[in-house]
Amino acid sequence: MSHRNGIGRTINKGPLELDLMMPLDVLTDHFALLTYLAEAKTLDQFFKRITSILRRLGLTSFAYARLQKTRDVAASVGNVIPEAQKLYQKYDFGRFDMSVEHVLLDDSPVLMSQIKATIGATTFKSTKIEQNAELLKMMATYGYHNYWNNGFDSYSGDGRALIIFGAGGLPSDEFDRRVTKHVFFLLTLSKAVDQVGWQKFPHVFSRIGWSGPVDLGPKPLKLLHVIGRNKVSLKDAAKLCCISDSTANQHIAAAKQALGVNSITAAVLEAARLGLIDVDVRVLGLDLK
Repeated sequence: MSHRNGIGRTINKGPLELDLMMPLDVLTDHFALLTYLAEAKTLDQFFKRITSILRRLGLTSFAYARLQKTRDVAASVGNVIPEAQKLYQKYDFGRFDMSVEHVLLDDSPVLMSQIKATIGATTFKSTKIEQNAELLKMMATYGYHNYWNNGFDSYSGDGRALIIFGAGGLPSDEFDRRVTKHVFFLLTLSKAVDQVGWQKFPHVFSRIGWSGPVDLGPKPLKLLHVIGRNKVSLKDAAKLCCISDSTANQHIAAAKQALGVNSITAAVLEAARLGLIDVDVRVLGLDLK
């Protein structure tokens, strides 16, 4: 199911296959890391490469967000469980999230285990404390017993960025150990994701706002790809895909609803912007800005 608020979106297309051909020097050489990430041609490939790097460190999950001057989380992308993302938004945890508040004001990263310790040592009750306790409980139900938040000035030069690394199902103490072991590389990786993401996929990594995942199956995406790549009508695309006009219309209706647009051309453009299809939108004669 897709959720959209007209400002930004989270992209989650299920488990990503790992890149087994990742060069080992990616973990030790900054230039190799940037090159490896920058060689990704689509957003899916970019996420796959980030996930492959994290797996080598014993981690599994990441989320990236642009931060406004308030505590609102913006334009989140990553591979965190979509149900957890939806609940984060539904219960407005971003207004009270102490980890986000920390990285807005301080360049030092923070572990959720540190936030948990602060909550446990607090002798009084407040909305902030109660909301953060509920947030920790909610994340634990999805296997996230701890995670690492790092805030920094974005490479784009127009605000702060937040990156979160996690490991589903990993005990909190073991997660602390792994993060401590690799903390300097994680700091480097954070900024590399921000830099390459902003340069390669600016229409995703520079957005302000939050929404749920784009849930779009392979058949509507294939149809959009055929339309965009061949610059053909829906009827001609249906013939190329060997499907009926009725089926093509159903796929397009699903695509437009998931992407929050009202036309076929806008659906192709939006899917290409998000890296869901490999189409050069410049051939459509549309302005990317």
